[in-house]
Amino acid sequence: GKFAIDKSPVGQPTAARSRGGTLSSVRLNSTRVGGRNEDDMLQSTLIKAKMVDGVLVATIVCEKIGQYETGIIEGELLPAVRNTGHRLALDFSSVQLVSSVGLGMLVTLNRNCRAGKGKMAIFGLSDNLTHLLKATKLDSGLTLVRDEASAVKAAK
Repeated sequence: GKFAIDKSPVGQPTAARSRGGTLSSVRLNSTRVGGRNEDDMLQSTLIKAKMVDGVLVATIVCEKIGQYETGIIEGELLPAVRNTGHRLALDFSSVQLVSSVGLGMLVTLNRNCRAGKGKMAIFGLSDNLTHLLKATKLDSGLTLVRDEASAVKAAK
C-alpha cells in the first residue's frame, strides 16, 4: 500500500485521512543507511533501485528478509522487472538473514525474469547466505556473482 510520509518527530501523534474517510495515525521512523539519515527516501520501501545498462539493479536495504519483508520486496520488484525487460540484478550486501519465505521469493523473481525472456543475478551475498543457498541447492538455479558489474553483465 501507499504511505503518506509524515516528518513530525517520532512519538508525536499524527493524523492522516485515508480514502475511506477514517482517521488513521501513521509515523514511520527514518532509516539510517550508510551512516546518514534517509528522510527523503520513501520510508515504506526496503529497496533502492537504479538502472544500469538496461538492467534494474535493486539494493535490498534491510538486514533480514522474513515474511513481512518478502511481501513488500516482491510486491515492488515484480511490477518493476516487467517494466524493465525482466533484467534484474539483486544486491544482497546488506542482507544477513533470509527466511524460507525469502528464499521462495528469490525463486519466484528468477522464474518471473526467465518467463519474460530476461535474467536475474544476485550479488553481494555474505558467506553465510552463499552457504545457505548451496545447502538448499538453490545455487544451481540462481545466478550468483561477486559484484554489481558481474551481475549487470550476467542479467543482460
